[in-house]
Amino acid sequence: MGEAMSKGRRETEDRNRPDSSPVIQLGHIDGKQVTLMTGFLLGAKVFLMTPSFIAARVGTSAWITTIVGTGLALLGLLGWLKWANATSDLAFVPALRKTLGRFLGDLLAFAILLACLAGAALNTRVVAGGAVIGLLPHFPIEVIIAIAVVTGLYGAWLGLETVARVAVVFAPLTVISTIAVIVGAGRFIDLRNLFPFWGLGVAETIKEGALNTGLFAVMPSVMVWKSYVRAPENLSRGTSGGVLLAGVIVTIGTAVSITVFPHPEISRIIDPLGILARAVYLGPFLQRLEAVFTFVWFFTTSVQLSVLYIIAFILLAQLAGVHTYRPFAPAVGLLLFAGASIPPSILSAGELLHGILFQEAGIALVASGWVLYLVARVRGMAPREGGNPRGRRSSDGPPLAGKKLRAGGKEEPSKLGQS
Repeated sequence: MGEAMSKGRRETEDRNRPDSSPVIQLGHIDGKQVTLMTGFLLGAKVFLMTPSFIAARVGTSAWITTIVGTGLALLGLLGWLKWANATSDLAFVPALRKTLGRFLGDLLAFAILLACLAGAALNTRVVAGGAVIGLLPHFPIEVIIAIAVVTGLYGAWLGLETVARVAVVFAPLTVISTIAVIVGAGRFIDLRNLFPFWGLGVAETIKEGALNTGLFAVMPSVMVWKSYVRAPENLSRGTSGGVLLAGVIVTIGTAVSITVFPHPEISRIIDPLGILARAVYLGPFLQRLEAVFTFVWFFTTSVQLSVLYIIAFILLAQLAGVHTYRPFAPAVGLLLFAGASIPPSILSAGELLHGILFQEAGIALVASGWVLYLVARVRGMAPREGGNPRGRRSSDGPPLAGKKLRAGGKEEPSKLGQS
């Protein structure tokens, strides 16, 4: 009884503390779902313009630079995970505020939110442009943008668990369609296009590899899931596996693109894997494989957008101090539609992505996890003792059973998120 009363008092203190108010109820996700959502979030870019922009800078060693960038991104992720462990008793935005202070914490949270929204808008523009070029040359691009935005928002509206389950469903379809394109394009692949092996030289390759760390610019945003994983180890294993999966996807896609389109030809191609899909002929029943490829990857991109939207909604709710995210959906949808419609061409959207977000800005976001961890260590921050056995504290969100304790030790249903 005494232990229950003590726990009830701790929860009351947590709820009264302004920077650790409970987060909205969105369900819980396991390690496999975290891996797949992170993979969708970070790896889907390879089917757009990423191989072309990387190869244009460094030539035949572009695929090596993606390996270097993935390794450095994993190193940056380690800093974020260490910081998340040191602040495991707090949700994402309250943890930033406790580490850096309210002003700097909110500033970093807004930077991550802006990266998510900018990435979502520009990716939508690139996907819509690719669909118009490849399949629907006379179709209004604004309609495709609207469909992509509404589809992604609808998935996010249904909640985090729904998005996670959809990612599990579409993961094998995405892999199968990609393998079909690569196998069907086997006769076009020429491994001699990978040489000279180091492209412009070892030093230049490593330098560009370091810059490719920016490809994982939105990676820090997955730390918002620290309040929703079923067990603490799910976050570290899931995000590490997702970053590694995304790195493998980007590396394979870039290598295949270079073997088919030698440098410098690939630097003039907007969508190398899409063009490759249109050249595949597997028989009389699969003459238009690019239609299947585009169809599957349209929904794959919708999953990616849903992940970005749900992260943005969680950040907005925590910044605003409210326990619901749905009121933000209409405004975010209109903002993203406007942002996706502004770039005059698919090339300009790609240049904004790879010239700003996927370069220095992305590197700064990835590396900031180590800064947060060092500040947390200097300030002596550590997880509080006496939490539940799964490592989730009351301030991270509602208990797993959806209930909370009164001061007397009795249970009462949690009312958070019922609206």
